[in-house]
Amino acid sequence: MQTTIETVIREREESAKIEKPAKLNSLPTEEREGLPLKITVERDPSGGGQVRAEILRGRRLWHWTIQRHLRKNVRVLFQHRWTILAPAKGIDLVHE
Repeated sequence: MQTTIETVIREREESAKIEKPAKLNSLPTEEREGLPLKITVERDPSGGGQVRAEILRGRRLWHWTIQRHLRKNVRVLFQHRWTILAPAKGIDLVHE
């Protein structure tokens, strides 16, 4: 039983060395700009460690999200023909 456990551990360690690392930058640089995210790596002397990701919730995240959606989705909106059937109450579309 002990030999089986040691074999499995050794095989897993070897396969971990071969596996590709995760893609760190899944968003293009221009889309990540301004994202209120802080990533830190805490390494242990034994060779292990932790990756910590902290995101600031609140107005900065909301602002970044709105900007990203407007920049990304505005291209799609301009590909359509739009017709205003009726303006909102109190809005006059005729300019003098």
